[in-house]
Amino acid sequence: MQFRSKSTSVRWCHLDMWPLAQSDLMLGRPNMRFVPVKNVEQQAALVLHCVRQGFIKARNAQANQIRDLLPVQLLIIIDHHSAKR
Repeated sequence: MQFRSKSTSVRWCHLDMWPLAQSDLMLGRPNMRFVPVKNVEQQAALVLHCVRQGFIKARNAQANQIRDLLPVQLLIIIDHHSAKR
C-alpha cells in the first residue's frame, strides 16, 4: 500500500513488502535480492548516527534563528540607548 507524506515521494508500508516480494518470486524474477538483516552493533551505530544528525540539524536551526534575530535586537538596544541621551 502506498501513501504520501507532505513531501512528494511515495512511501511503502512495511506490511506490504512481503507479499510483493513473494509475488515477484512467483513470477519468476530470480534477480531480486534481499538486504541482510543488520546485527545489533550495526543497528546501534545507525541509531547513534541518526541521533547525532538530529542534534546537528537542531543546532544549525537554532544558530540560524539567533543569527536572524540578533540584528533586530541590536537595533532595539541601540535605539533605546540613543533615546536616553
